[in-house]
Amino acid sequence: MKIDGAKAVALILKKLGVNNIWGIPGARTLSLYNEIHCVGIDTTLVTNELSAAFMADGYYRVSGKPGVCIAIPGPGLTNMLTGIAEAFLDSSAMLVITVNPKKNRQSFYIHDIPQLEIVKPVVKKAVAISSISQINELFEAYNFSCKEEPGPVVVEIGSQVMDQEIEELELVPEVFPAPMSITKEAVTKIVQYIGEARQVGIYAGRGCVGAGGELLEISKILSAPIATTISGRGVVPEDYELSTGYGFGLTGSPAAYRVFKNCDLILAIGTKFSEMATGGWGLKFNNMIHIDAAKDNLDKNYSSLFSVQADAQNALKELNKSLSGVKRTVNVKAIEEIKKFKTGHAAKIGKKQNNGSLHPARFLQELRRCLPRDAIISTDVGYHQLWSLSDFEVFDPQTYLTPADYQAMGFGIPAAIGAAMAKPDKKVVCICGDGGFLISGFELLTAIREKINLSVFVFNDGALGLIKGLQETLYNKDVSVNLNNPGLEHLANSLGVKYFRISDEMNLKETLGKVLANKGVNLVDCKVVYDELPRYIKGSIRNSWDQTPLSKKMSILYRYVKCRL
Repeated sequence: MKIDGAKAVALILKKLGVNNIWGIPGARTLSLYNEIHCVGIDTTLVTNELSAAFMADGYYRVSGKPGVCIAIPGPGLTNMLTGIAEAFLDSSAMLVITVNPKKNRQSFYIHDIPQLEIVKPVVKKAVAISSISQINELFEAYNFSCKEEPGPVVVEIGSQVMDQEIEELELVPEVFPAPMSITKEAVTKIVQYIGEARQVGIYAGRGCVGAGGELLEISKILSAPIATTISGRGVVPEDYELSTGYGFGLTGSPAAYRVFKNCDLILAIGTKFSEMATGGWGLKFNNMIHIDAAKDNLDKNYSSLFSVQADAQNALKELNKSLSGVKRTVNVKAIEEIKKFKTGHAAKIGKKQNNGSLHPARFLQELRRCLPRDAIISTDVGYHQLWSLSDFEVFDPQTYLTPADYQAMGFGIPAAIGAAMAKPDKKVVCICGDGGFLISGFELLTAIREKINLSVFVFNDGALGLIKGLQETLYNKDVSVNLNNPGLEHLANSLGVKYFRISDEMNLKETLGKVLANKGVNLVDCKVVYDELPRYIKGSIRNSWDQTPLSKKMSILYRYVKCRL
């Protein structure tokens, strides 16, 4: 049976197992939306296409399936561009479908811009489908988004293709390639280096999602501590006795910073050593073995003794087989040190004076205690994000969603919505600053329309707090950072969501219990006070200072003193 191009696209998406698509329909995508509805795929209307990309990103991060968006040509696609770039730098699989508005040789069509040229720098691949004979490339585009290092793929379909016809039997899915395995020679080499090392430390990134069991096994075989990147949090439970939490430099957890000093070999798996993960490339170590699914990530920023391109789970399985007979003595000292530093940090936060305000660290620790272990938390960008690194433990993979390497504000709420749609049985919460809330807060309407259970905690300090803090530290003044926030209670009432207010730590546990027990969408106004810098900021400032030339240091010190005279 012959079908037109719009029907072919819908059937291909159905064959790929796509069950939801995010976007805003327009005149150029009418036929696509109609056929997608006819084949039984749900579509989610968003308030802004930026949020559509963030929702697709959040969906992928918790499900492992590429999120799919449809953008009208021109403004729809450019509105999505920031979300696409976040997915690109954070290694999230995403398929974005748009339309080329041109139908013939005439010029100055509505929405007509060089779309693929604009997106090429921030996508894994940009695909132009100008004939119905190319329509099977949509299978390849979807699969390519999650091949090796995941990332976004944009497909532009010509307007004329929607009206062209093809036999339905010609829609043939591409066979998805198996993850890249590791060679025996590479395994032998790595085992040799491990055997020569006194103490191995494991540094696991987001590429280790799905390899948590193998990570725990190799950690127990080698009695090796495990630190993760920010995006890799949860690949092993952070209450595992040899888990030190995120990072292992000055920006990392205190336990990681101390314990990894004793490691003479780092086994880095599924990580690319980005600026955010390393606190501005402040990690210090002697020797490293680097395993990653993307060849381009190997030996960048940090050189290795040995590097190999391979899927993390496959590589770890083979390494565990080869290491199974050489189990090392339990590293009691490391276990005790990790426990000591974790306990010490919790006690330090617990001793902070309660002066009638809400401290972000204490709030986050109580929120963690009130949530199930497998709850999903999404953050935005700012102080709250950095406090969550040190004071919100993560126990399960794919449950900590944060815009790590592009740091795009507005991510938190839509990503949480995408996550909740992927995992409706899980408890999902979002923490965001008031600046991030002003960007994507109206997506609460989307959450209501989709009947999602979601609690959004807005850290409301009336400013772009992180930037304000840095301005005051460096220049002794603030510029263009103070917000004129709406009354969140009135806003909540107008949107039809339940409003809660937390202004201090009195009855914090009881209030959080009420919020989390309430179904539907909850907006929680948290009157936090930032009276100190989070550990990540302190560490990154130190790393930056250590890397600054002497002449530049003198200039900074001169400016610092001058601003205070």
